[in-house]
Order: sequence, then structure tokens, then C-alpha cells
Amino acid sequence: MSVDAKAPTTISPKEIAAALRQRVLRIKPTEIGLKASSTTKPVVWGVVVETAHLDTVTSLVALLDGSVSLYVSDGNGCIGCGNQREVRQAGANLLQVAVNALPLTAVTDDVELPPPGVVRFYLLAREGLLCTQIRLEDINSADYRLSQMYFSAQRTLATIERTGAGQSIAQEIQLAINSSGGASGVQDPARDNEQGESQCLSVGNVVRRLRT
Repeated sequence: MSVDAKAPTTISPKEIAAALRQRVLRIKPTEIGLKASSTTKPVVWGVVVETAHLDTVTSLVALLDGSVSLYVSDGNGCIGCGNQREVRQAGANLLQVAVNALPLTAVTDDVELPPPGVVRFYLLAREGLLCTQIRLEDINSADYRLSQMYFSAQRTLATIERTGAGQSIAQEIQLAINSSGGASGVQDPARDNEQGESQCLSVGNVVRRLRT
């Protein structure tokens, strides 16, 4: 896909974060290297845990290919966190915990941001996009399967912060724009043996799409 020379070169991190979030909620398992067969497809192959504060929504993403990312509605966040072993393991643990919460979810097509004070759980599963939510103030008294998933997500976030894993969305936008090919500097499991951000979720791909 060619880049229009007249297209704006400035793309905000907020636009990128929103586009990445929308993309991951619509992604198909084959796009992250999983087989299409329903008999081999994992029960849950992706989790998005969203916490809505007064002015921002944080979306923690963990996929079965080892990808772990954090999208923030104000444009902050980081991607490629799964390249760090501890973060990748924390993301894998979150996926395992999410399987227990399947009976509490329902199929949805609502991908709007949750309202303030709400924690929303999206599961990418055989049945499609599944969802459930709870008010943050009720998390300690919630069904243990939801509170377990919430606190597993919090441990993943803490591991990202402690290890400094990933690359900021703002930095990746600049790399994508400056690169002669327009490609992001994020590692891609299709190019590397290390597990990390899937190519279809790369900032470079989103930048190219927004600039054409």
C-alpha cells in the first residue's frame, strides 16, 4: 500500500491507540498464527481487560501468540511487551484464568469504551467476542472468577511497569513515519523467533492505513 505524499505526517497517539484497540477486538485467530480448525482452536485465545477511569480507559491485551500490550484512550500505552519473558508469562497466566470466567460472559458486538468506574472483560473465544463487566468498586465482592481475572491483569500491568517492557505508542509512531518502508520497529513473530506484537497489530500498519 503506497503512502499519499499529500497525506498528513502527524498522526496522534490517541488515534493509534483507538485503532489498535478496535483491531484487536475484531482480530481472527488465524491472524496471530492459530489454526482455523474449530477442533484445534483454543477455548480462549485472547483477553482484553479494560478499566474505565474518569478521564481515560486502559485496555490490557494478552493474546495466545505471546503478545501483551497496553492501550490507553488518551494515547499513552505500550506495545510489544510480550517480548519480555516475565510479561509474556504473566499474559499466559491471564489467559488461563480467563477460561474459568467463560460461564459469566455472553456474546457481544458492543466494542464501545466502558463508562467510568467500570471494569470490562472481553474474551476472544471459539464462540466469538464474549464480554462481561462489573463496577470497579464491587471487584472485591464479585464472583471470584472475575476478581481473579482482574487481579491477574493487575499483576501483568505491574510486571510491565517493573521490567520496563515494550515500546511506547508515541515512539513507534515516529519510527513508523521515519522508516523508509513505513514499517514499525516492533518485533514481529513472523520475522523473529521471539514472541511479541503480531504484525497485523503493529503501529506501522495502522500508520500506513491512516495516511492513505
